[in-house]
Amino acid sequence: MTGPRASYGLVMAITKCLIGVPFGEVVLGLPSLHSPFTSSPTMRSLNTTRRLVAKLRGAHERKRRETGNCEGRKSHAEENPELVALVRQLRRRRPKGGQQSLREISAELAARGFRNERGNAFSAASISSMLA
Repeated sequence: MTGPRASYGLVMAITKCLIGVPFGEVVLGLPSLHSPFTSSPTMRSLNTTRRLVAKLRGAHERKRRETGNCEGRKSHAEENPELVALVRQLRRRRPKGGQQSLREISAELAARGFRNERGNAFSAASISSMLA
């Protein structure tokens, strides 16, 4: 069943389940002092989860303060700084005007032996991200 009648039935079912549960537990997700759920296994598991999340958050923030980032892939500049320097050098303007295209830079890098992690020539998008 879908539509307003289904959502009304869902609201009524939730309301019936929540009768007798303290307000703080329903709205804020926090158990009140007199709640029967404070010492339940579920509540202990929730407290353990909260402690673990706080511990991981602290480690995440500490790593970010020390290194500047801690998620995702390393950038090309972090993995291979001499490659990025070469790409910037190749991208500079030519003496007679104009710049090398990203594909020309990719071909030049492949000729010099610089390849991506799969052994292929770098794509134009990869060259662009190195320049950014």
